[in-house]
Amino acid sequence: MPDFIFTQIIYIVRIIAAGICGALIGWERQKRIKAAGIKTHFIIAVASALMMVISKYGFADAIGTEGTSVDVSRVAAGILAGVGLMGGGLVISGKQGFTSGITTAAGIWATVAIGMALGAGMYITGISTTLVLLLAQFIFHKNNRLVKGFWHGQIDFVIQDGRTDMRTLISLLEKEGLNVLRIKCEMQGSKTKKLKVVFAVPAEKDRMEVEDLICGLPDVHSYEI
Repeated sequence: MPDFIFTQIIYIVRIIAAGICGALIGWERQKRIKAAGIKTHFIIAVASALMMVISKYGFADAIGTEGTSVDVSRVAAGILAGVGLMGGGLVISGKQGFTSGITTAAGIWATVAIGMALGAGMYITGISTTLVLLLAQFIFHKNNRLVKGFWHGQIDFVIQDGRTDMRTLISLLEKEGLNVLRIKCEMQGSKTKKLKVVFAVPAEKDRMEVEDLICGLPDVHSYEI
């Protein structure tokens, strides 16, 4: 009996360690106001560790039974297949056509791997990976100018009677360093057209600076930055 209790305590310690590591990754995501936070990452890490423990030790009583075949890797493979569906649900395509949520989905995938490692008893590997991920998230976050990429915006123009030429508008935007990615034109009557312009802005440009630029353009109906 003491050996049985000691073994169960080891399993519980592995699951708790996985939960702590998952909560740390979730804390970083929640701090960035992301969809999946502490609770989500904690539950995922704990569940992954539990399933890994089951995969390794849950079928011990079936081993050696006549007519029974046990493959301890099948549960682990099932974990990875299931997390793919969860990660896909976190990736969102915005109305401007740009995708978000990829980092959070990748974090979920990594949290599952950490939970599996700790569930398998690989404490140093699991905890070290957690620290590496946290460090990478802080260093490579988009607010860091060393790795910060372009950000996107959209302007809707309503042009009546051909007062403003489309080429003139695009030229004004590109002259200020805005990269025009896509243009959509809708005719609203015989003399009015709505122009939707999606653009990318270099990381070093401030949003207020871009807003001042947009407000100085002719025929602006609405904008989003």
